[in-house]
Amino acid sequence: MRLPPTKCSIQKKPYSVKDLLAIHGLLTNGLVLECGSFRSTAVGVMKEEQVIHIAPPAPMVAHLVSDLLEWVKESAYPMLIKSAIFHYEFEYIHPFTDGNGRMGRMWQTLLLTSWNPLFSCLAVEEIVKDRQHQYYDVINKSTLQNDSAPFVTFMPEAINQALDELTPTKEIISPYVEKLLSVMGTRMLSAQEIMRELGLTNRQSFMQVYLHPALELGLVQMTIPDKPNSRLQTYCARLE
Repeated sequence: MRLPPTKCSIQKKPYSVKDLLAIHGLLTNGLVLECGSFRSTAVGVMKEEQVIHIAPPAPMVAHLVSDLLEWVKESAYPMLIKSAIFHYEFEYIHPFTDGNGRMGRMWQTLLLTSWNPLFSCLAVEEIVKDRQHQYYDVINKSTLQNDSAPFVTFMPEAINQALDELTPTKEIISPYVEKLLSVMGTRMLSAQEIMRELGLTNRQSFMQVYLHPALELGLVQMTIPDKPNSRLQTYCARLE
């Protein structure tokens, strides 16, 4: 079954079971009987005429999903790794009667976006679409080996490749960088002055979410590039 396309909103809480169910309800409303609810029956995954995976019993699903989200929240692994582990384990649990693939891909996007807003412009759904055959192959391989390693190796590599293919065009600029550029205009401003224009007080958050991504994309430049930590450092938008 092919579900309608959707965008993953960062306003949803990535570790909330309630929000997970709510999004599934929106995606499958009118399409499946148990929309917005965990499955109440046993399910298996078929490949042609062969059963390749029997999902955990339905009474265990709510507990398994809750534990999985809690693990992702508390784990010290890098987000690229633990979001991929989440994605595979979510498919293994197969918590819904339908829509599991779309939900797993979308929720990994949400986890990545909560870590770095640039991922709002690079959905896992789009990454998988270009590598669909590999995607299903590594899921099956991980299931047969009872080991998530093949999938967890594949996903970060696919994400990295997709990032390498991007160019700094308007289509991939995060809304935070767009806002930064809009308040800067053609002026040369210090970091403190830009923060004031944006109404921000947390310097670390400003640097990570706004300024560093803009610098990495080459959309903003330092006026004293050879002394990046100079107290006289100011920034200006790149001139076309």
